[in-house]
Amino acid sequence: MFDQQIGDIFRRITSLLNRNVVHRVDNAHKNQLLYTLGLIDQEKEVEAVELYGMTAYPVEDIQAELVRFSVNGSEDHTLCFGATGGIYRPLDAVYGEVIYYSYLDKDDKHRIHLKQGREIDIYSTENVKTMMTPSLIQNSVFGTAKTTIKALSINHVVTNTASVSISPSQVELDVLGLVNVKLTPQKIVASVGLFSKVEIEPTRVKASVGTTSLEITSDSITLNVKGVNVLTMTEAGTDWLMKDYEARNV
Repeated sequence: MFDQQIGDIFRRITSLLNRNVVHRVDNAHKNQLLYTLGLIDQEKEVEAVELYGMTAYPVEDIQAELVRFSVNGSEDHTLCFGATGGIYRPLDAVYGEVIYYSYLDKDDKHRIHLKQGREIDIYSTENVKTMMTPSLIQNSVFGTAKTTIKALSINHVVTNTASVSISPSQVELDVLGLVNVKLTPQKIVASVGLFSKVEIEPTRVKASVGTTSLEITSDSITLNVKGVNVLTMTEAGTDWLMKDYEARNV
């Protein structure tokens, strides 16, 4: 009788913790169920306890392992805190860094790497997608870049450097407040600083540098210098006023 009690206690102690390979995964329950193989290939069910907000589907057979423990020493109720995939674990993280990875990372980097220096590296050989609400998508990078996408507009800003705004009626690009380009269905306006500007309309093109401007329309070409007209070309002929201009500015 005493030997039986000792044997039962010993069995419960030895069954408290066991290391096993994940043989099968059942991902259809509130808590994921992992199955290991015991003696004579008998499946043992293990309930996986995962952190809130995070879940993973382990790679079955050989690649994934778990450490299971029996509640009150009973093998009828065994738990594990997730599964590991040691052969896929990246080895290039340094102190304080975090890497989220999958088994694909072993052949070609497929991960999100939170690095030292507040850097985030995302590796993927396919598309990287951001899905938000139907009416608004907003993404910020390192506090220096911000993209806002609404139902009818897109705005991308690189802090103190450049911005791009796109709406049904206008596309605008601005770089450092010095270079500005606006595109509308009726007009294109490009300017560099306060002195150079080009305007393009269906029937008119006008370019100006400082006080000199050249305007081309469907029926004329006009050149102005310091606000004074010095050249006009029309179908009727050419009116060249350069000599008069020079005489007035001697």
